[in-house]
Amino acid sequence: MTYSKIRQHRGRKNCGGHKKKRRGAGNRGGRGNAGMSKHKFTWVTKNDPTYFSKPSMKPKSNKPIGLNLTQVNTLLEKQGKAEIDLSGYKILGTGNLTKSASIKALSFSKKALEKIEKAGGKAEALYAPETEPEQESVEDNAQTSKSNVRTDKVDTEQVLKPGKSDKLQEAPAE
Repeated sequence: MTYSKIRQHRGRKNCGGHKKKRRGAGNRGGRGNAGMSKHKFTWVTKNDPTYFSKPSMKPKSNKPIGLNLTQVNTLLEKQGKAEIDLSGYKILGTGNLTKSASIKALSFSKKALEKIEKAGGKAEALYAPETEPEQESVEDNAQTSKSNVRTDKVDTEQVLKPGKSDKLQEAPAE
């Protein structure tokens, strides 16, 4: 009568293998991440392709996020308003506006300004490039406060949801 292999090995000390066969980490190719660039390299390339990638060394950009006029147009249609506040974005000139609207944004491209004015709308830039100040007295400089320009980036999906637009923070009255 023939028995299954496991039944044949019952009662024997090592069940058909050498007694030192399953000792230590040498049997499994080392402990932990040992051999990832040597004998386990094919496993790494198949199952974890980002294992050897390093984080980017580039500094984060301070440039504002760009929105095209087509995206602004869809926002205006969804919200049903003639006024929109996109204080964390730069408006770019790709696309057209179908109706006149008042748009507040960090900055505008030249084509975007032309197209907004052509549609009968108004563009209000919240960022003015720094220019050299004229000769003013120290008292005048102390009275003028810095402009309230938002430089932080706003989540794009948050702006694209209807009814959720960022409000400008009011400058404290002096």
